[in-house]
Amino acid sequence: MNVPKKYLLIGGIVLVLGVIFYLVFANFRRPGVGIQQFTLQVWGVEDEEIFSSIAGTYQAIRPGAQIVYKQLDPGTYKEEVLNALAEGNGPDVFYIKNHDIPADIDKLYPADPAWFNLAQLADLFPVVVSQDVVASGSQIYALPLYVDSLALLYNKDLFDQGAIVYPPKTWAEFQALAGKLTKLNERGQIVKSAAAIGGTEKSVDAGVDLLIALLMQNTPQITGSEEQALPEALGSFVASETLDFYVQFANSASTAYTWNDDQENSIDSFGAGKTAMILNYQSAITRIKRKSPFLNVAVSPLPQIGGETENPVTYANYYALAVSKQTLLSAWAWDFVIQATTNDFIARAYLASAGHPPALKTLISEKIGDPYLSAFAKSALIARSWHHANNQKIHDALNDAIQSVLGGRSSNREALETAVDKINQLYQ
Repeated sequence: MNVPKKYLLIGGIVLVLGVIFYLVFANFRRPGVGIQQFTLQVWGVEDEEIFSSIAGTYQAIRPGAQIVYKQLDPGTYKEEVLNALAEGNGPDVFYIKNHDIPADIDKLYPADPAWFNLAQLADLFPVVVSQDVVASGSQIYALPLYVDSLALLYNKDLFDQGAIVYPPKTWAEFQALAGKLTKLNERGQIVKSAAAIGGTEKSVDAGVDLLIALLMQNTPQITGSEEQALPEALGSFVASETLDFYVQFANSASTAYTWNDDQENSIDSFGAGKTAMILNYQSAITRIKRKSPFLNVAVSPLPQIGGETENPVTYANYYALAVSKQTLLSAWAWDFVIQATTNDFIARAYLASAGHPPALKTLISEKIGDPYLSAFAKSALIARSWHHANNQKIHDALNDAIQSVLGGRSSNREALETAVDKINQLYQ
């Protein structure tokens, strides 16, 4: 059928206008129009080479942008950022831990709903992100670069030697493995540990995070935005039983005894092949492989109380990008944050460079089944959070509770009551 030339002309014009509209909408949906020159100062903890995967792609989208990145030592990062902000010479955009947002919210500039809103947040990211970055009712204070969650890391070779075919899916199965894989010498000293669990953070990396994950599995009311949910849950009988379950693994009189605080750091012990299992994050694998590149590490989701189908919960720990309240470029700073975290192309480039598990649901879906990241991708979907008035002080209070019980100075109930008193002060 011959189409009249005037219709072809009209169609061509419509097509060209459509392409132009798409380019304008996709690449210039930001404050102002046209190419504008601006410079953003961004502070973070990752290597500049990794961050350049974000900055370079963003600058291609925003030709007038200049991104100046400053890498800081992870050990002193938070203190340096807070000091700089207090002095009025901090960055426009900075990395912030998901659990630090409530304590530092007065230093953050929230997103205008016209730039990014709650519906978009829920559509793009798993539930835990909304629990972490939303405050003051409906304001968004940061967006995640990735989502890392607690999982079970195990030494496949040690499992094979112990005739263990599958990793434990429940805590009952995990408890049974403790006796099977632990080896003691004639003096009762640990030669081979089944798992690094039960001790304080002196020896168990992410040990308090694991205790919190157990508490969330046992007391679901902790999760959500209620400020008093954690101290109220810690005062329950269930919380006392949860602490008892955790510390049994470091109790030499327990049949599940497999660890104590005299052991070397759990990551080092696992990397040296002395410990069969640790409960930790994907980021721990990077540290392990740096020292033990040939260790046969496998990953499974965090064990649950009643298996995968009964209230599965894990705990997330990740960096997000936040905009400083002091910035003079809030709209551009948020444009950078939104593009860096929600643009599929930028996210893929960053994750490929950094090796983190994804935060975007679309990329999480792609990683389920991936031999390296599948467990972490699945875990992101069941991760939950709660209102952290001051993450460090809460961790210190719970770590002190573990230490008090292990040292025989307090019963489980007494240790938790002391922790609750400390934590309650943070919410006043």
